[in-house]
Amino acid sequence: MQTLIITGPQGSGKTTLAVQLLEFFGKTHVVDDWDGREPLPLGVLALTNCDTFSAGDAQVLTLEEARQLLAAVG
Repeated sequence: MQTLIITGPQGSGKTTLAVQLLEFFGKTHVVDDWDGREPLPLGVLALTNCDTFSAGDAQVLTLEEARQLLAAVG
């Protein structure tokens, strides 16, 4: 299962939407305030405001992109 990283500025609503995003994307758990340096386990949803990080094989979406996907399915 692929890891998903959601990026967005501090205070943009990443944590507020964490449960919805977790369920929508089918991830195992949330890593909130990921520092961009620590390795991430497979299948997690990582939330970060870091501008620079190594994503490896993880999928990366901005918070706005994630919101658009949530809105598209209602």
